[in-house]
Amino acid sequence: MGVTTFAHGIILAVLLPAWLVLGLLDWRCHRAANIETTAGPWESILHLMLSGQAAIELLRGIGAQISKKPAMRSSYEKLFPLPPRLLTHATRVKHTPWL
Repeated sequence: MGVTTFAHGIILAVLLPAWLVLGLLDWRCHRAANIETTAGPWESILHLMLSGQAAIELLRGIGAQISKKPAMRSSYEKLFPLPPRLLTHATRVKHTPWL
């Protein structure tokens, strides 16, 4: 099983069902609290915004291309570069078991 397949499996088998269950629990709590008369439309707008943020991140995760290439360096790493270090074969095998 590749890294990409594993990541997609986690998103589809764990994150999406958890998001659905938590959303249903939230709906049930709001229904018990009679939120439609106590909170008004701002509560609905807040939930739409939060759902939109979560959906964007989940879609980014599903569409992400996971590769073995190193990621782009952050601006901090560009400003304060670390000196190069010696990476032995044992260190590489220890930290990257999928290679």
